[in-house]
This record gives sequence, structure tokens and C-alpha cells, in this order.
Amino acid sequence: MSDNTISRNQKIIIASATIGVTLFALITRHLRRRKLNVTGTSNATFMERNDSIISLSNSTLVTNYNGASGEPRNVCSLGISAMESLEKSIQLWEESLQILKSNNEILPDDEMNSWSMKRLEKILEGAYAVQRLSEEFFLHENSVLYESDHRTNTLRSVSSVESFQSAEDYNLSDSEDAVTAGGDATLGKTNWPLFNAAMKLVELGTVPYRSVKTELVGCADDTEYVAKLHCLRGAFTRIMHNTDKRDEIRVKGRTVFSAILTKADKDPKDFESTYDSIINWSQDPSNWGALETELKDRGLRALTFYDIVLDFIFLDAFEDLEAPPASCLAVIQNRWLSTSFKETALSTAVWSVLKTKRRWLRSQDGFVARFYDMSEHIMPALAWGYLGPSSPFQELCYFFKDKFTEFLQAIFSFDKVRYTNIDDLCVDILIRLEEMYSVVMDRLNTPI
Repeated sequence: MSDNTISRNQKIIIASATIGVTLFALITRHLRRRKLNVTGTSNATFMERNDSIISLSNSTLVTNYNGASGEPRNVCSLGISAMESLEKSIQLWEESLQILKSNNEILPDDEMNSWSMKRLEKILEGAYAVQRLSEEFFLHENSVLYESDHRTNTLRSVSSVESFQSAEDYNLSDSEDAVTAGGDATLGKTNWPLFNAAMKLVELGTVPYRSVKTELVGCADDTEYVAKLHCLRGAFTRIMHNTDKRDEIRVKGRTVFSAILTKADKDPKDFESTYDSIINWSQDPSNWGALETELKDRGLRALTFYDIVLDFIFLDAFEDLEAPPASCLAVIQNRWLSTSFKETALSTAVWSVLKTKRRWLRSQDGFVARFYDMSEHIMPALAWGYLGPSSPFQELCYFFKDKFTEFLQAIFSFDKVRYTNIDDLCVDILIRLEEMYSVVMDRLNTPI
């Protein structure tokens, strides 16, 4: 086949596959060398712990790399940087595979198209395997990179997914007492004992986090963000431990998204069914082990309501909508398509992306799979609202996003909530949550 018959997309896919094979080989070789170098380490390092999830921060790994004060280059930091690069590569390969599956005209030869898809699938399988090995080597609490004398039981294991209780659910008042005994730190003219206690833990490197959202929530620096994150985790865990409050939040969440779908002229019945399904599944104690494993694989450093719902589900969804897959952008930017056809095509593209992601899940009946089921009914409408043409529904979607962001900024603000003790913080969070719900529902109940 001559160069003239090879399209630009075909060249991109072939180049991607070639780079993928090379990168996969290099990473595998690197990990094999690492494995050989640590063979002589005592087997005691790999002994399974009985206390389930242990905070990743209870190690020199997170202290050296994820500290808010800096990121020195060492084996751990380089390894995590490589994992981040691998994650980006996986996303590109998944997108390449999706392009091949959704448009058979990219490669004129059916046999070549089939071969290319199989090769990309092979690359993805290998990449997922390398990703799991990397997590075990660089992130797992039993890795040889962790110094056993730094492992403590400060943070306990997951004991109740019903309340999303997690490794962060420990007695915050004990930390407050310890800090108070050692002298109060101040912010301006106000003392915040709960925050001061968390700051001590941040300084010790014992607060895990997946990523920092310092600028988004309006914190002065990363250290302040991580300390407040620690306090909020404990507060949300306390709130969700209250059955009435937990049920109230669940119902209000269902109500808001059902109303959004109704505004988009969609029947919310299927969404409500999948929403209830994921809630019921999460409340079954027999599923908690699987949930723990799935979310650890997704990079969550603590299993709290904040980490799972507000960060992993909401913030990640907003980030995905800000940087949609190329297949979705191609639909929106095609000026030859009618508006109605664009909406249909965008929905198809979203479903296709979710289907591809679900295919590569290790558990086809777990939390993430059920989350994808729910997303199939809500994400197409939201994608059209955020990415589609200017419309009253788009204004509504951005209004919801703005109010959610304002809620996060409020609970991270010394002026809006009290970081004095866990009870005060819980009360103020619920007030801000009710404010957001009332404002959003007022807008949703207003005719477009």
C-alpha cells in the first residue's frame, strides 16, 4: 500500500500502536529489573495485614513524594510519575481503539482494521497488567518500598461502606487534645483547633490524598487544602453515619438529577432505577471488600463520602466534560450536522465510550460497573448540556456546576464553616449543603 493511500488518522493509529508496544516493553523491562533487585528482601515485608486498608501516607513513599511542601526526585517519585504517564497513554490507546471501532473507514482493508484492533487490545491488556504491577510495587502498603517501622494503625480499615466510613474514621478529638496540649496555632485572630490538629498530621505526612484541588476550592496553599480535606473527611463520615441524614442526602441527590433529566425532556425512570441499584449494592456488607479493591485500583487514598462522591464522581465528571474524548468533539464541531442529529450522535458517542471503559473492568458487576450503568442515563444529557449549543438547558447545567463549586469553596472556607471541632463542622456543612440544594431546586422548578 503506498503512502498516498494512508490517511492521517491511519498514520496516527499505527504510530500510536508502535509507540505503545515500545513503551510497554520498556516499562515491563524496568519493573522486571526492580523485581530482581528486591528479591533478597525479607518475606516479612510482604506478609498480609489483617487491618485491611492502611493509609498510604503511613510510609516514606507518600512522605517523600506527595508532601505538600515539595516533590524530591527519588525512586518513589519517579515511579509515580511513570504511572501518571502510563495512565495518559492508556487513555490515548483507549481512544484510538474507540476510533477504530466506531469508524471502519479509517483503514480501507477490513483485515487490517481487525488486526489493528486486536493489536491495540493486546497493548491495552499489557498496559493494564503493568499498571497493576506498578501499583503493587510503588503504592501497595506491603511493598518493599515501605519502611515497616513507619506503619501504624493511626487510620483504621473500612468498616462500613453504608456510611462510607473509612481509614479516615478515627477519633479526631484525640488529635485536637494533643495539639491543644502542645500549644494553639492561630489563623488571624481565630483559633481553629480541628484544623490545627490536622495541620500537625499533614506535617507528619500522615494525610493521604489523590490529587490537590487547592485553586478550585480557594485554599491559600496545598498544605491548607490537605489539612482541611482531612477535617472534611471526618465530618462527612460523621454525617453519613447518621441514618436519617444519610437517607436525606441520598433522596436529595436523586431528586436533583431526576429534575435535571426532566428539564432535558428525558424520562428519569431508568436513571432512578440504576441510582437506587448502586446505593443498595453499596449498603450490602458482602460487597464492601469488592468496593474497597475497586476504588483502591482507581487511585482513591481514602474511602470517605467526600473522596468517593464529591471528588471521584462529581469533580472527575466535570473534568471529563471539560476535556471530552475526540469522538465527542468531532460530533459537536461538525457544522454540517443538524442540532437534533448532533444530540443523538453525541449520546451514541458517550454510550460507546462508557461501553469501552466497562469492557476493561475487572469486575463487571461491581461498584464502577454500576456507576457506568447510571452514567449511561445521565451523562448523555449532561454532555449535551455542557458541550452542545447555547440554550436554556445549557445555562441550567452550568448553573448547577457553579453552585456545586461554590458549595465546595464554602466548606473549605474559614469564613463559611467552623474548623473548631467535628460537631461544629458537621453542622455548618449541612447548612451549606441545604443552601445549595434549595438554590438548585428553585432554579430547576422554574420553567425554562
